[in-house]
Amino acid sequence: MQWTCLPPRLKTEKKGGDNFWEKHFSTSQHHFPLKNYIIHAFPLVKEFLAADTKSDIHILECGCGTGSTLIPLLLQYPETTTQFVGFDISASAIRHFASNPHVTDFLNSKRLNLFQHDITKSLHVQQDEDNHEAKRRKCEEAKENLLHVIGHNVPSMKGKMYDAIFLVFVLSAIPTVHKMVETLEQLCSVLKPEGVLFIRDYAFPDHNFFRFQEKNNTDNTLFFLKGDGTTQFFFDKEVLHKLADKAGMEETPEYPVTYHCNRIENRKNGKRMDKVFVNGTFRRKR
Repeated sequence: MQWTCLPPRLKTEKKGGDNFWEKHFSTSQHHFPLKNYIIHAFPLVKEFLAADTKSDIHILECGCGTGSTLIPLLLQYPETTTQFVGFDISASAIRHFASNPHVTDFLNSKRLNLFQHDITKSLHVQQDEDNHEAKRRKCEEAKENLLHVIGHNVPSMKGKMYDAIFLVFVLSAIPTVHKMVETLEQLCSVLKPEGVLFIRDYAFPDHNFFRFQEKNNTDNTLFFLKGDGTTQFFFDKEVLHKLADKAGMEETPEYPVTYHCNRIENRKNGKRMDKVFVNGTFRRKR
């Protein structure tokens, strides 16, 4: 697959994406089961959650939703001293996450902090901007914004960098390739020198890819605009590598990018559906 197959922007991109996601979570908040597999998908995270860790460990999740990624970690490591921060585009998702009784102790002890934030809001660059230096400067300012936003919402984390960042089923929902790269740049900018970014997302050829393709009557795109106004993209290893490379990141040699496939079979009609995902652990370029 060639990089040129990725459109720089979705022509059908709609304004008010945060409203679409707010509606999505407010009507579907109970449809997000806990991702109990996450500790197995990213075994490196175990090192950060050890209760006897002496150094300060900070973990951030961009697009934490209702807590389906972080809650399993909190349940498995209730005594961890790790500091968790999560933010999401949807205020409804954050409220639902915070109301979960499993996280009460973590919230009360300030080991978990949550707030609403759309990471793409600070990434807007005028499309008619021809000055390359102006674009570069705006992107540099955007990177600084994430530390500022976190510090503003969580004063105890002001200026703190992160050992690990989760980006789980979020990159595929960002409606342009430019914003994908800029989002990765922002997250990379708040990583500690030895920090890692965990990415899990939809991969080609997931069953839903063919379903969306048939429904939209298209055969030349990996981007799809769904009926509820949200978007979805399907990655392969090459695309994920190139996005990371453009953002100044590289995969960790010990944990290369891999595919995970789950086959679901409908016992009533015998229909099989292959759910395909891509997992990657990235770090700053050495």
